[in-house]
Amino acid sequence: TLRAVHGTLCDDVPSTWADAVAWARSQFDITFVFPPKQLLLSYPLDKTDADGKPYWTGAKRPPTVPTFDLSNAHHREFLLHAAAIYCRVHGVPVPSPLSTIT
Repeated sequence: TLRAVHGTLCDDVPSTWADAVAWARSQFDITFVFPPKQLLLSYPLDKTDADGKPYWTGAKRPPTVPTFDLSNAHHREFLLHAAAIYCRVHGVPVPSPLSTIT
């Protein structure tokens, strides 16, 4: 939404790499954790359709909710690259190279 864009560009400006990493961590939850949680709240695992058949059957499989794990390469790459992009947008120095960050 327009408010989210304004917040990202104007209100939530990072001043350090650590600020950007904290922002990226919250973006992980917003992007990958909250949507499947909301879907499972709307359609619980025991939900049935009008005919009494399980909702989550056949092609409709329930989502899994990921837990952030820094040792997971995909999670780590998302965190580092999202933080780097956020820093670059706001003119905050980015540690280089990213592969050496622990």
